[in-house]
Amino acid sequence: MVAARGRAKDDPIQVALLVVDALEALEIPYLIGGSLASSAHGISRLTRDADLVADLKIHHAQPLADALKDAFYADVEMIKDAIRHRSCFNVIHLDSMFKVDVGRFKNRPFSCETLRSFWSLGFSLS
Repeated sequence: MVAARGRAKDDPIQVALLVVDALEALEIPYLIGGSLASSAHGISRLTRDADLVADLKIHHAQPLADALKDAFYADVEMIKDAIRHRSCFNVIHLDSMFKVDVGRFKNRPFSCETLRSFWSLGFSLS
């Protein structure tokens, strides 16, 4: 179960960090992309969703859906389908209706090395 953070109901970053907390609790490597990543580098952009990329395996689907179920709409079959097809899925924060898109990490040399380097540094925003 995802623990509540500060003002998650009102803050897109805090909502995204709820998903990050679930990924970290399940020890799933991830990267943050899109407007949240650019904001962390000082380039603010209006956002309607958050973008994450995670190294998800099929055995992560049910535990991830379970971890998010109290705060998000998270369909385990959609998660499994995205993992099988190396595509993305989304979860919707129930209080704010904020959408968090989660993409499946591509098995390409550059992508794998990027994920490995960030994960080995313990990179996290939470």
